[in-house]
Amino acid sequence: MAYTLKLNIYNFSLYRIINTVERPVRGGVRTKYETEHDATSFQEFAHFLNPNVNRDSFLPLLFQNLVAFFDSQFRVNEEGTKAVSITSDPVPTFATLGYTINGLFKGGDTGIGRTIYSQQNAVQPGLRISSTDVPVNNYYYKLWLPYDSDDGVLMVQSYTDLGCTATFRDQIEQFFISKGFRPQWNAMIPSGFIDQYLDRSFINEIKIIYASEQRQEQGIFASMSNVQKESRLKNLHISFRQLLGLSNYQQALKDKIMEFVDYNQERDMAKVFYQDENGKKASASINNIEQVLPNIILPDDLKNPATDEPVLERISQYTDGILDQIKRQINYTTDELI
Repeated sequence: MAYTLKLNIYNFSLYRIINTVERPVRGGVRTKYETEHDATSFQEFAHFLNPNVNRDSFLPLLFQNLVAFFDSQFRVNEEGTKAVSITSDPVPTFATLGYTINGLFKGGDTGIGRTIYSQQNAVQPGLRISSTDVPVNNYYYKLWLPYDSDDGVLMVQSYTDLGCTATFRDQIEQFFISKGFRPQWNAMIPSGFIDQYLDRSFINEIKIIYASEQRQEQGIFASMSNVQKESRLKNLHISFRQLLGLSNYQQALKDKIMEFVDYNQERDMAKVFYQDENGKKASASINNIEQVLPNIILPDDLKNPATDEPVLERISQYTDGILDQIKRQINYTTDELI
């Protein structure tokens, strides 16, 4: 089969929300969360969930809260095109001493009607899928929340040309926000994968594509009824290494754009144009800027050959090795006294 497993990794910390500010912007409302300056340890977060929790019961408690957050339903992204859910089935595995949850979440496309056909028969239609249905694949995730630290990791698996990575991460963010904590994310790949890539890659242009505005035009100018405007920031040389080293780098880049041009984060699309270490030029949405990073391709033997979906036990063990690399990279050591 043609699908290959890929892995995205995010390093994150939690910051307690102290105030929520809603500010009107063109076409809607922007919510800004003001947080404490210092990150909250995962031990503190655990005690917020339950004052009687300890490091052995923390991860099962966290999973129970995640299941309750999704409430046996799918949560849909802002565009209405992707949907994800964590349920109690399949049951994840917990490594209480390793502080990890290894599980599978359900995810798929939604928001559009489809008809299922057999590959051998393009004439006879089968099941009709409505715009509210979600044809689902299982995707792997690993959450590492060390009880003795404020530095965590989220790993999310996708497939070539198929995935719900951004949607899943956004919903994990909404879960933490619902508990009063705002995560700050940084895309992460173990240093051996990307050192050379980051040293030689940079953003050289940013384009803002504004949401279409309905106008009443007639006659020769009728085609301007749905005019779409663009702005460009050119002659840039923004280092990926320095950008990804910023705390909450996505929002930092958006805030900087707003200093130069009119930009509504909720309605308008921002694209970054970049050149990699081989001189290859490409682009990515600012909301999926991690796409510029080199992919972590996972071995085929982590898949079920009949479905191409990940086998939980195999991929969990494999990603334990990647997590060990990350722990060394961030100089993490277990505090045995907690």
